[in-house]
Amino acid sequence: MKRFAIIFLSLVLNFSFAFAAKEDVKVIVKPLAPSTNPIVLPIPDSLHFKKGVPVRFEITIEKDGKEVVPSKVLFSFNEDKMTPTEAVELELEDGKATTPDATMHKSGFLRCNAEVTYNGKTYKGHSMVGFDVQHLQPTVRMPSDFRQWWNAQLTEAAKIPMEPKLEKIKSRCTDAVDVYQVSVQAVEEGFRIYGILSIPKAGGKYPAVMRGPGAGVHKIGGLVDEAAQGLITLDMGVHGVPLTKPQSFYASLNKGRLKDYPTMNIDSRENYYYRRVYLSAVRLAEYLTTLPQFNGNLYICGGSQGGAISIVTAALCPKVTAIEAFFPALADQEAYLQDRAGGWPHYFYFHKDDENIQQIADVVAYYDVANFARILDKPVFMSFGLADLTCAPTCTYSTWNAIATRDKRLVITPQIGHWRDLKVWDEGWRWMLSHKK
Repeated sequence: MKRFAIIFLSLVLNFSFAFAAKEDVKVIVKPLAPSTNPIVLPIPDSLHFKKGVPVRFEITIEKDGKEVVPSKVLFSFNEDKMTPTEAVELELEDGKATTPDATMHKSGFLRCNAEVTYNGKTYKGHSMVGFDVQHLQPTVRMPSDFRQWWNAQLTEAAKIPMEPKLEKIKSRCTDAVDVYQVSVQAVEEGFRIYGILSIPKAGGKYPAVMRGPGAGVHKIGGLVDEAAQGLITLDMGVHGVPLTKPQSFYASLNKGRLKDYPTMNIDSRENYYYRRVYLSAVRLAEYLTTLPQFNGNLYICGGSQGGAISIVTAALCPKVTAIEAFFPALADQEAYLQDRAGGWPHYFYFHKDDENIQQIADVVAYYDVANFARILDKPVFMSFGLADLTCAPTCTYSTWNAIATRDKRLVITPQIGHWRDLKVWDEGWRWMLSHKK
């Protein structure tokens, strides 16, 4: 255990994660103050301890807000999403158990996992902490021709005429907003990318906001309420299919031909699925700038896959003003090859022993969000939770550190998993819109 270490992010007393069942039994795990005096350095929204500082975790079991006292609890440690240590049993005294010291001697995050059996059922909880995370950097290398190759892709894509088509969705229109399904040609002749476009009815010029979708194939709802506040909004799809079909249409695609789209043609730089996604996002962003109601300020936002699209679009499209990105996916994906937690879709975790894995890594490097972060020069608001098991804090924080722009803000939500706190989303939304050209 001496090879693990800690960092307290946010207030220590609130720094815990718990999972509750119907009986409202919670396994609460929180770090205790280290037994030595660490050197504490401020980093965005956190307190930071130097590596090598020993920290213990306190485990408490509660039911309906009151402490209960099972006799034993199991705990283990692991570096972010990596393999945990063998579970060790602890005796509970006065409803609490305390782990031995744990520390790490390299930059990164540590998770303490706890498991208890109560009334014949098993309950789990965990707490994530880290250390020296300001030194984390992506493991993915930047291809020497990264900018040149993407500039060539953009040049070729720009030759395709947009040919925008608008179809009013009368059932979604309000007294203040007109709502349309819009499609434009992108990437190649005949391929169309779709979005739900909302435009204020009142005359005048407005900022435009485009939102990238999370992973999967699903119905896109549009940002109608936001448009009513004086914004042009576009909720984009990424699969080249209309967005007004019945839900069963998208469910069928999700289970059928697009089930494994995040890794389709992953061995081909020219044909990997995300080439079309990234270039389509840029095309839709550029379409917004052609609208007569557009006032010159273009914003991109989204979470997970949508967070990735925010960063990529801002890096590739000079017309973007600022972005809001939550727990971006597709970031530092090959970190698993370096025995470190990597980004969604975790291809390198499941295929790290494949004979051609290095050739795959050479392709994915052109699509890795961490490399786009390295060339990003737009204002960025980013947030992620330390309970996120989908987009691991290690790859997200290393990507944050790689962002080139100095005008950036990070908010860490310790208890949050792969979802966004609405208050933080609103904070990021306001921060993003406060930037103007």
